[in-house]
Amino acid sequence: MDFLPNPMKLKPETQLALDEIRRSAEPSAIYGLAPDRAQDLFRQLTEPMFEGAALPATSLMQVRWFVQELARLFRTRYGYALSFQLELSLRKWRDYGIEPNTLQLVLVEVCRGIGVPIPSAAGASPAGSAAGS
Repeated sequence: MDFLPNPMKLKPETQLALDEIRRSAEPSAIYGLAPDRAQDLFRQLTEPMFEGAALPATSLMQVRWFVQELARLFRTRYGYALSFQLELSLRKWRDYGIEPNTLQLVLVEVCRGIGVPIPSAAGASPAGSAAGS
């Protein structure tokens, strides 16, 4: 998404996850799930990451809202549209003040949790990621 202003530098693992979503012709198992079930599933996937974390309450609430948005996006979109909306969401929440690495970690862990096949980032180069931060 280099054409949008204020691009976000993506970690290789995040870029690989978004590329896999973009290439996918089939929706994930979350697609079409009832909103409350999708949010519960995403909460189960992400809450263990924040147990005992020294995050301020406001930051933790923002991250939880980000997780709710991820649940909504994964249950209503797939393929290129989902990938595009996920990148926009990452930028939006970064601009709201959530640390970009935290956002990307949450996204990648959600993708792994719902079965998005993410190739190893070991051989990936940062050159393939969005420019600038």
